[in-house]
Amino acid sequence: MNKSDLVNLLEGLLVPDLLELNSATFVKTIESKCQEVYDKIDTFENINAHLQATTKYYFSDPETSEWRYLICNIYILQKIGEIVEDPNKDELISIKEIKQIKMTIVLLVKLGIYSKLQPKLPFKIAKTFTETNDIFYEYNILKCTCLAFSNFLKNQTLRVIILSESLAAILAGLYQIAHCPLSKNHNFTPDIYEKLLQEKEKARSLIQKLRKGIYPAIYIKETMKLNQKNTPVWFQKAVSQMLTSIMLSEDGVENIAVAILDGTNNDKAQTWIALDVIYRIISSCKNQLDFRENICQQVVNLINKTSEESLIFERLFITCAKNFYVDNQEISKDMFIRSVMINLLRFTIKDYNFETEDYTNTIKKSIRILHGIFVEKTAESPSLPIEILKPVLEVIFRIYSVTLNSVFKSTHNEAKEILIKYITENGEEDNVIFDSFLFGICHKQQILPFRKDLVLEIGRQDIEIKTSKHAVLISATVNSEILFKLLENDTKLLVRFFRYLLKVLVNREKYFKKSSDALLNLESEIMNEYFERSLAVFNNLSILAEDTKIQKEIIKSPSEIIDFIKNVFDRTIETNMHKTTVFESDGFQAMFTVTMILNALIANYSKISLQMFKVLIVPLETIKMYTKHDELKDLIEKILFKIEKNHKASTKINIEETKSELDVILEDICDPLLPVRGHGLMALKKLVERRDVSIMEKKQYILTIFQQNLKNEDSFIYLNAVDGLAAMANIFSDTVINNLCEEFLDFTRTGDDGHEVRIKIGEVLVRITKCLGDMAPKYKAVLLNAFLAGTKDEDHLVRASSLSNLGEICRVLGFKLGSVVTEVSDFLFQNFAYMIDKISHHL
Repeated sequence: MNKSDLVNLLEGLLVPDLLELNSATFVKTIESKCQEVYDKIDTFENINAHLQATTKYYFSDPETSEWRYLICNIYILQKIGEIVEDPNKDELISIKEIKQIKMTIVLLVKLGIYSKLQPKLPFKIAKTFTETNDIFYEYNILKCTCLAFSNFLKNQTLRVIILSESLAAILAGLYQIAHCPLSKNHNFTPDIYEKLLQEKEKARSLIQKLRKGIYPAIYIKETMKLNQKNTPVWFQKAVSQMLTSIMLSEDGVENIAVAILDGTNNDKAQTWIALDVIYRIISSCKNQLDFRENICQQVVNLINKTSEESLIFERLFITCAKNFYVDNQEISKDMFIRSVMINLLRFTIKDYNFETEDYTNTIKKSIRILHGIFVEKTAESPSLPIEILKPVLEVIFRIYSVTLNSVFKSTHNEAKEILIKYITENGEEDNVIFDSFLFGICHKQQILPFRKDLVLEIGRQDIEIKTSKHAVLISATVNSEILFKLLENDTKLLVRFFRYLLKVLVNREKYFKKSSDALLNLESEIMNEYFERSLAVFNNLSILAEDTKIQKEIIKSPSEIIDFIKNVFDRTIETNMHKTTVFESDGFQAMFTVTMILNALIANYSKISLQMFKVLIVPLETIKMYTKHDELKDLIEKILFKIEKNHKASTKINIEETKSELDVILEDICDPLLPVRGHGLMALKKLVERRDVSIMEKKQYILTIFQQNLKNEDSFIYLNAVDGLAAMANIFSDTVINNLCEEFLDFTRTGDDGHEVRIKIGEVLVRITKCLGDMAPKYKAVLLNAFLAGTKDEDHLVRASSLSNLGEICRVLGFKLGSVVTEVSDFLFQNFAYMIDKISHHL
């Protein structure tokens, strides 16, 4: 018979209402159907012989109608499979025929497996089709059906249909045969008992063969269908052991994860449930001896198989890290969290070599996973304590900084949320956190410092890690801008930063140490951040003090700020700093800045009672009485007027004044347009050169304006600030020369005009020195240090200019170099031939 005839026979054998028939009706129905098969194909005896590979295991009554019906269907299915797989026959199964075969297989599974399973097993159908006293009858039917279907799996055509329709049923039957305990109530003959044991072993062997021969995800998914509640203990144990065995095998965790996650698609709820199931399966193996080295390590390895298009394995890793933290913190920290943190800790390990690998994806993945563990939270899966990340906070801050305004938006935002959460939840650690972020000061056993020889930069599509032979310092000004950007949307955090800066301002011994001015101490001079830190602190304090949001937040509880300001004033009076005439001294500058901040804070007092500020009246009046600084006197008078008058909340102090030339210039300097700001700085410089009265009254304020604009990235603004400082050299000689020498030494400006700007600074320094006349020798050391360093610059033009400037400085000093003349001479003789050769070459 051909394939189509055989399919028609299957259709004739089909009993659609199988489960609704009683035993007598069932026997009558199937006997007539089987007879039609015998008439068209062969006798039952010959069919039975043809299926000897299966029927030899049957040792019950072969004449039962149910057995005959089962064998007829199995025989026809086998014949169809043989015809379709025969290379000499060009036979294909149509969709209609596949549908008919599926219907037959479903019916045979119900008849030969589901109805023969033990009570409480999965898929059990409580239906008896054949009344018999033979205790082995149902066992034999189940066994032969499972064997026949297992053999069908060797046929590629039938395999596809069976795997989709009945693999779980076959496994359930085989598990019963292999693991169901033999009843002690039956006295089996030795032969029968031995036969049953052999068949148990064969069923176990078949289960393992199916495991090896079927795609893991399909096999696992069908096996997990058997893992149901209320099933017998022996069955649960057998299925659990199989899943554990799969888990412990190579790629076992991945295979189980793929099987469980199949079909969840983008359904977050379903995905979360699936991930929780996977975790529980993993957790069930925690008593295994190699649990950490095998199973946990498999989960860790899965994150290397994650693509940005599918982050499901990362989600599994995060789920395990969070859940194990609740069940076993040691496993969570050692196996999961540490495996990600080590990627960031390498930026703190001196000897780690980054040159051999592209670290971009590692950085992105590490930040993404840490964000998932420590920031993301749900009712079912809370985030872990953020304090665990303390050692790598500075590394995360650097990543946040370098990805600002880059293509790595997600990484930047994730790093930001990590940092914000840590700062928010650890208010008592402001000193430690801000010391690290702003100044790179790392306390012992706290935040680990970022390596000084590494630079992170953004390439076209990657994050580049470059190694420097010299220590890389990021200026406090740059760090403060990044930190301000980090905190700008959270007023409470900005208030905390403001209070921190106030403490920095008065703790000068810790934060504003000056390096020695010893000649040729070049490295110390270049690394000196004294002026950089001062500018960063003053600039941020002035911005924050004038911010109305900050003021409103401080107004809610001003006592802490008032106490701080009072302590500063009291300390100023105790040390007689208010009587000093050295207005450029650190102590005076700190006191002046605090006074400006106080003025800004009480400018808008409509919502507060000025009663609390009255404790400042006495120290303010004392300072005003003795200070020689007119600008400070005027400022204190305004403050005292506001406090003592204590007007109604709605009252504002308005002093009507006609705008002076200086007022107009200051407005231009604050203009958002660069040309206008540049013009304002030029005009301000001219006022300084004219010694305008308004300038002398606000000379400290004007100096600060020029200093702040030294950090502007635009060369036009920058050079005007340099010229402005030079114009103030006669008023603030120490500050101006030290500032410009710092700029010349620690020059980080990039661009095509970088060398021109630096040469310009050198020329300005020479011009200032000439103007100082007899005062020039006072600055001999710092000037010689700066230009000697310039002669070693990589740019030949800067080297040549520095050599020329060095000669000019020596001439201005009348060549009275004192004890350092030998060191200068040695330096020149060692480098003379090299420099002349280079200069002549470029000329």
